[in-house]
Amino acid sequence: MKLNSGTFEGLKNDLLYIIPLIAVYAIIVISSLDHVYFWDNVQQTSKEAHWFYQQSFSRLWLPGFSEGQEIVGTAYHFPLIGMMTAALWMIFGKHLWVSHIFIGLWSLLLIYYARKLFRYYLPIQIVGLALLVLLLESTLLTQIAIASPDVILLTAMLMALCGIVGRRRGLTAIALLFLVLINGRGMLCGILVYVFALLHRIYVDKESFNFNILLRTALPFIPAFFIYGLYLSLYLLKNGWFLNNPDSPWVEGWQGPQGWFAYFKNLASFCLRLLENGRFVIWLAALAFIAHAIKNKRHLLETKELPLLALIVMLLALFVYFALTTQLVIGSRYYMGITLMMGLLVFAYANRLWHKRKLKLYALLLLLMFAGGHFWIYPDRIAKAWDATLAHQPYYTLREQMLDYLNQSNIKPEKVGGGGLFSGNHRYIDLKDRDLLISSQADKDYFIYSNLSNLSDEFIDEFENPELWKEIKTWRKGYVFISLLQNQSLNNNE
Repeated sequence: MKLNSGTFEGLKNDLLYIIPLIAVYAIIVISSLDHVYFWDNVQQTSKEAHWFYQQSFSRLWLPGFSEGQEIVGTAYHFPLIGMMTAALWMIFGKHLWVSHIFIGLWSLLLIYYARKLFRYYLPIQIVGLALLVLLLESTLLTQIAIASPDVILLTAMLMALCGIVGRRRGLTAIALLFLVLINGRGMLCGILVYVFALLHRIYVDKESFNFNILLRTALPFIPAFFIYGLYLSLYLLKNGWFLNNPDSPWVEGWQGPQGWFAYFKNLASFCLRLLENGRFVIWLAALAFIAHAIKNKRHLLETKELPLLALIVMLLALFVYFALTTQLVIGSRYYMGITLMMGLLVFAYANRLWHKRKLKLYALLLLLMFAGGHFWIYPDRIAKAWDATLAHQPYYTLREQMLDYLNQSNIKPEKVGGGGLFSGNHRYIDLKDRDLLISSQADKDYFIYSNLSNLSDEFIDEFENPELWKEIKTWRKGYVFISLLQNQSLNNNE
């Protein structure tokens, strides 16, 4: 069954919802053009792009963990976003706006391919409504605002699904290049998309399961996985194994949870990130529909929807596996694809069960919950996925004010430590042509303390103890604060 592009009337109806959606995306991108790199983008986008840019692509291998370089690769993902960003810098100059415009263009592709996929699973009348609601989810909007490569991952996944259900191998192959090579999660997702493609052939296209179907289904996947496999093989030959490499900055994340409480904490974090920021409304509706189907002895899903459900279940199982076997921080952005696909299935079943007015009321409720997701702020001792909420926006101006204060007060950077987002070399954060190195250690004269850093309870207790640290100045706006603290133990010894 091929994708139906729909009638002109259907397009006209969709545009009533798509135009406001594009307007929101445009406002977010334009208002973020001068925003510095945020969260994991400092490593995956900026640092890796700096390497290729500085080397003019003369060296394609990022330094290994043990080479003592300021820039190192993460090893388990192909550095595609770094390469693309460096290439764009060489064309347009090394500016922050380059990344924001680039991801903004990908967000338009996201709308385009989401619409095509939605038209395969939903009736024409509700495609636009479902698009407007599900593509305004708070995590997705924030990922667009911070120019995150996860926008590329999500878009590429939808492109691949469109190629599969539309029987377009070329589109599938191109999409998989971006999906598999954008990061490690994209590679794992690519494997699961292959299973989706196989199930779609068997259940929807009614093809017999045999070796031939395994091979034919794999054809569009070969280019992407060949490149990834070649890269990983050469990396292993050059640098050795990486997940438990003691020189890796991320070695602790790959260690297993220690004790039952650690397992419980990881699973609780998994559930929180899955349901937070209003997403729970989708899962409550899904549970209600399952109960309704069981009670009334009716099929929950149509045949063509089964492979999509299988993909959701496989992705959930993948992240549960990570929660049970590692200490990796699983962010809200990891669930964007799951949320979008589950929302799609919820709209599909709701359309079969509810009348139009009730469906619109549910869509309004979901939209309000997503908007309210930007205000889900937890106490300081509960980690917040700040890359999943626009409530982090004051960070950019507060950071500048804090750095200006350090400069005006003649506080040397080497005397300052800082939590996450504030430590390291700030040239990779703001692209300014200078080295501003701030330590991640708390044994300095000063420390930059912020709720954005998601510090451990032990550090929070220490920094909020006036006998140990004195507050010099605090910058606060909205839900964000940044404090400059002075180390009393060092100050008293002087």
